[in-house]
Amino acid sequence: MCQLDTGATCNVISHSNLVRLLQNGDPPLLKSNAQLKLFDGTLMQPVGETMLIAERKGKRLDLKFQVVESSNKPLLLAEACEQLGLRKVDIDPESIHVLKSGNLTRDQILSHYKDVFEGLGHIGHGTIITDPSVKPVQHAPRRVPVALRNRVKAKLDDMERKGIVEKVAIPTDWISSMVVVTTPNKIRICLDPKDLNTAVIRPQYQLPTRRVIA
Repeated sequence: MCQLDTGATCNVISHSNLVRLLQNGDPPLLKSNAQLKLFDGTLMQPVGETMLIAERKGKRLDLKFQVVESSNKPLLLAEACEQLGLRKVDIDPESIHVLKSGNLTRDQILSHYKDVFEGLGHIGHGTIITDPSVKPVQHAPRRVPVALRNRVKAKLDDMERKGIVEKVAIPTDWISSMVVVTTPNKIRICLDPKDLNTAVIRPQYQLPTRRVIA
């Protein structure tokens, strides 16, 4: 009996299981230079490696196994599972988008995919969820050099017209510092969310278009 691990990068078998499998005492092992990282982040050094034949429904494979001191079941990596027919990756065809460029010219690309190259690249509305146990922080405004004030005011007005920022005239729990980045020909307005980042609860995304059948 083997454990199927689609996240593993190598096949693994315990030394005790290998001895029982081969029934010939202490089997000879090749030297292994691998270092295994377990799911909890700890590292394990194999005692060696060996080649074994895996067979299922007439399909035979020569597989390399890392041999470890453990009591767990042998572990098969994703590629071996797929080759032995133990799993199948089902991909939704509608999630695959292929750009058939052929001999498209630059002008044809800009014309056909015009919406991609226009505007600010707005991707929709999002919500930042914060941990209620973290105390909100309200930064005081940072000083802007006198020589930059007109340029900064003009940039903020321009960002407001484009809908990038908006004025807030009501009390708010979180206030992050504004950071001004300048070059000879350009000025950028950024945010320093150092304290806010400590309170943000980040969502964990999963791809819905792939599923493993084992």
